[in-house]
Amino acid sequence: MSPLGPHLVAYLRLMRAVGRRYERVETILRNLDRFAATEPAGEVLLTRELLGRWLASTPHLAPGTLRGHASAARGFCRYLARVEPRTHIPDRSLAPARLPQVRPHVFSPAELRALFAAAGRLPSTRWPLGPTTIRTLLLVLYASGLRIGEALRLAIRDVDLDAGTLFVAERRVLQVALGARLDQSRGGAGDVPRGPHRRGRTRESGRSLLHQLARDAL
Repeated sequence: MSPLGPHLVAYLRLMRAVGRRYERVETILRNLDRFAATEPAGEVLLTRELLGRWLASTPHLAPGTLRGHASAARGFCRYLARVEPRTHIPDRSLAPARLPQVRPHVFSPAELRALFAAAGRLPSTRWPLGPTTIRTLLLVLYASGLRIGEALRLAIRDVDLDAGTLFVAERRVLQVALGARLDQSRGGAGDVPRGPHRRGRTRESGRSLLHQLARDAL
């Protein structure tokens, strides 16, 4: 632990006392603390140069992830500046926005069917439900628009098939169009599924929509 350690613990305790979970922020700041412990001790706990070297130590991370790290550090620096006024509070130029280098790929309906089918055929000797689980995860991601982390954190209590809703912690309840159809007889824009819509705009029951999507993906 570096000299930042005690301040980091106090910062997280304060943020959680006002209702913040800060699990991801804690992971980021613990990483900063470990990095600072490898740096020569200076008169100022956090300088722009130290923060810059910390961000530069993970060049494999995507630009958006680095901006998230800089944002977490910015909040901590604001807190630390109350104790150590010489603390550098970084602005957004510390991790400027950059265009992604990887072009997104828009899957065609045929590619999606092949993807879902391949997921259901994944070899699994130690985990019998593995192929079904992975295929279901892909279907949920495709039909709901959830982020991967949100989908992985879903529990049984968060799913209401009768109402066709998924409850996502710390976000609004989404009325998910689970039955976006992949009709082979249609092409073009008609194959693009409807995204999540707000509660109260029910189109069909979640159970029938999920079953329809599962049949269409085969």
